[in-house]
Amino acid sequence: GLGFFALLAKHKIKKVVVTGSCFEYDDEKSGHWAYTVAKSTLRHMGQELFVSTGGVFVWAVPFFVYGAGKPPKSLIPALIAQANSGETPVAKNDVWLDYIYIDDVARALVALTEKKTAYGVYDIGMGKLTQTGAIARSIARAYGVPPAPLSKVPKVGRVADVRRLRALGWKPEFSIAKCIAAMIQEFH
Repeated sequence: GLGFFALLAKHKIKKVVVTGSCFEYDDEKSGHWAYTVAKSTLRHMGQELFVSTGGVFVWAVPFFVYGAGKPPKSLIPALIAQANSGETPVAKNDVWLDYIYIDDVARALVALTEKKTAYGVYDIGMGKLTQTGAIARSIARAYGVPPAPLSKVPKVGRVADVRRLRALGWKPEFSIAKCIAAMIQEFH
């Protein structure tokens, strides 16, 4: 990563947009700590490199991306497969996450690339939390199978701070309900 950034800076590339991950915001208690430190270090070094050469270094942080092309074991495809087989879909971990549809992520990356942007970090998310159990219930209803009871888990989780992206004119266009319906159709 850093060698590639150095090459781009050497050739006076004016702007670089790099995607990170919302796991970068985790602390040392998480199972992602080594990843968090590595990504953070890469971001800081890349930013220093581009600022020193007069370039713009944009670090985009997509939150929980869903949509076409997700592996079958990821949350929504796994829940769809459960419901399709007549089972009640159940999320292994019923938590609150900030989900964002892949097409909205792509639009955000295009905006960050094409528009005049300041260097720094840009979160990409809905800016609100959705409970994984509620997603499972929605999929169960779509298949006509009995939904699992909704757990009463505290509404806690990291939410994308989308103010910088909104200032560029970007906002999410796709609702999770509509996108899940499209993913169910794609499954068939």
